[in-house]
Amino acid sequence: MLGARIVVPLIVLAGVLALVRIQPTALVNLRYQAFDQLQRLSPRPYRDAGVRVIDLDDESLARIGQWPWPRSQVALLVDRLYERGVAAIAFDITFAEPDRTSPERLVELWPELATEDALREGLLALPDPDRRLAASIARAPVVTGFFLVGDGDGTLPLAKAQIHVGQDLASQRNPLRRVPRFSAAVRNLPAIAGAASGNGSANGSADPDGIHRRVNLLYRMKDRVLPSLALEALRVAIGGDQIVTKATNSDEDLGLAYVGVRPAFKIPTDPGGAVWIHYVDDPGRRVVPAWQVLEGLVAEESLAGTVVFVGTSAVGLRDQRPTPLDPYLPGVMLHAELAEHVVLGHSLSRPGAIFGLEWLMTGLLGLMVILLVRFSSALAGALVMLGSVATALGASAWAFDQHLLLVDPVTPSLAVFGVFLVSSVLGHLSEESQKRQVRDAFGHYLAPALVEKLSADPEQLKLGGEMRELSFLFCDVRGFTTLSERLEPEALTRLVNQLLTPLTEVILDCGGTIDKYMGDCVMAFWNAPLEVEGHAALACEAALRMLEAVEELNQRLAGEAAEQGACFEPLRVGVGVNTGLACVGNLGSEQRFDYSVIGDAVNLASRLEGQSKRYGVDVVIGEETLRAAPGFATLELDRIRVKGKEEPVHIHGLLGDSAVAQRLDFVDLRDHHQTLLKAYRAGEWAEVLDRIEDCVLRAPELEPLYDLYRERVARYRVAPPPAHWDGVFTATSK
Repeated sequence: MLGARIVVPLIVLAGVLALVRIQPTALVNLRYQAFDQLQRLSPRPYRDAGVRVIDLDDESLARIGQWPWPRSQVALLVDRLYERGVAAIAFDITFAEPDRTSPERLVELWPELATEDALREGLLALPDPDRRLAASIARAPVVTGFFLVGDGDGTLPLAKAQIHVGQDLASQRNPLRRVPRFSAAVRNLPAIAGAASGNGSANGSADPDGIHRRVNLLYRMKDRVLPSLALEALRVAIGGDQIVTKATNSDEDLGLAYVGVRPAFKIPTDPGGAVWIHYVDDPGRRVVPAWQVLEGLVAEESLAGTVVFVGTSAVGLRDQRPTPLDPYLPGVMLHAELAEHVVLGHSLSRPGAIFGLEWLMTGLLGLMVILLVRFSSALAGALVMLGSVATALGASAWAFDQHLLLVDPVTPSLAVFGVFLVSSVLGHLSEESQKRQVRDAFGHYLAPALVEKLSADPEQLKLGGEMRELSFLFCDVRGFTTLSERLEPEALTRLVNQLLTPLTEVILDCGGTIDKYMGDCVMAFWNAPLEVEGHAALACEAALRMLEAVEELNQRLAGEAAEQGACFEPLRVGVGVNTGLACVGNLGSEQRFDYSVIGDAVNLASRLEGQSKRYGVDVVIGEETLRAAPGFATLELDRIRVKGKEEPVHIHGLLGDSAVAQRLDFVDLRDHHQTLLKAYRAGEWAEVLDRIEDCVLRAPELEPLYDLYRERVARYRVAPPPAHWDGVFTATSK
């Protein structure tokens, strides 16, 4: 699981980075939506760039008549604009068919007149509106628009501009291979197209989601490169003679870098020859209604020197294009926007190098989140994730607002969120697994509250082994061998379980850890796996409460035996408690191991339990335990050298809690007992015997202890100890 917490998020991150290279539609659309939001937050402030839109709006149609207008009316519009000194007139309209009032159309509409030669010749002699329009176009700087389509007439539109490409369009190394390509066109009437100063494509360039974010400067049809309406209008306006292209230097991202109109304009583009449009916040400021031009209501100075685009916003004519700012922007506005961008030198850009930087940043941020969640905390990972998303959004907004750069905030945000989510889920599963392992491992050996505390923070558990100061407790049943010989196995098992159950409850209630059961013996320790403050005192408290639990069990068993008319021999236990350094952790073989302890201090606790019977007290504690828990009622029992240990130790009998220690009768007993030990170690045998009588009088329940000293005095009187005897007794048994 720990390895998976690194590997799986890395796989997710690698998948995201691969998606960045593949550019799936869903990811691209999300990126586009982010760019759209940037435009809504920071649209382009309108500045007059000498670009106007002559709008065939609903009011113009209401005043002049429904569309299409007679070509003579359109010719009048051209004349009015030319008279006001415009630099170029670009029609976002195609005059593909003869005017409906032209003589040819009238003859077609009334074929019965074809038999009347005189009448037919008279109709054909009428003024031709298309020729009238062509004449107006011929004397004005007009650019007519054609539409490129996928199917239809494959005849190429009449080209007026010289476009210098410099590459073979059929070559795989052709940088124009990304320029949109079409196979047919809806063209203007030859007379009109021939009269125009320029011809350009009025196509839009919608992204896959239908939104117009870019406008192309160039298009392809067959083996020809054709200019857009806006590019051709600018060429005509400045009197340019040639359109040139420049390719990128990158073989991997081969395409166009810019399109120029000699001698004035150099326009940066994307590899497909399109310009990202930064839409203006108030497009209506460039609009002039067509009816006002026709009626002479527009001042010359407001149009002189401008590039005008003739199009329509009329709802019924359905020339609306969805953009980031307006779902129903008139199509003619796209050409006006592009022209303004070129004139103002203002355009959004997304250089090819941006992809590499975004890819690298996505990888670094994702890796940072993975490592923080794995080696720090989910909170730290969440903060970095949120900070990364905020940074990506902020950097994108700053780059857009200050440098007109389109920097993708979506990919790094999705990447860091994705790896954070996966890392967090795996971390949660790992933590739950650790908690479950802790509960399984310690549920029977620790108090429930400690198990929950440990499972909530498994990092506290160092299973590999560590040296730590611990307190140890051994508890054994006195006379168990005799008991086991007398009882049947089932009865013996039941009795042992009845005894060990309350003893275990006491240990757990006092915050201890059950190490193991060894037949009639139970071993426990404190201060591991969780650190426990005052662990020595807790071990002493557990020892005293275990004696109480045994007494309660004896009373219950005695009552049950009396009801059955059986004999009952009370159970007695001996307890040894010691404190010291030990190694704690998972101990055992590769096949099986347990959380346990080893060390000299552990062995001493076991030896102290064995000495409890010799000294006639139920609980024997070591001097380190007494030093760590001085408030209990204790008597020094002896200074002995236990089996297997050369250094002598002071051992003490635990007789009660702090309340007992403060009682006057116990204080008196302790004073007399200390006098006894002082006399004993000085070899003053008569004084020892006198003090024994004083102590037995005060604590008759300790007579087995004082009988031990009577026996030693009797033995030493016969065989005195060495001259430099240190008062140490050497135990020859455990």
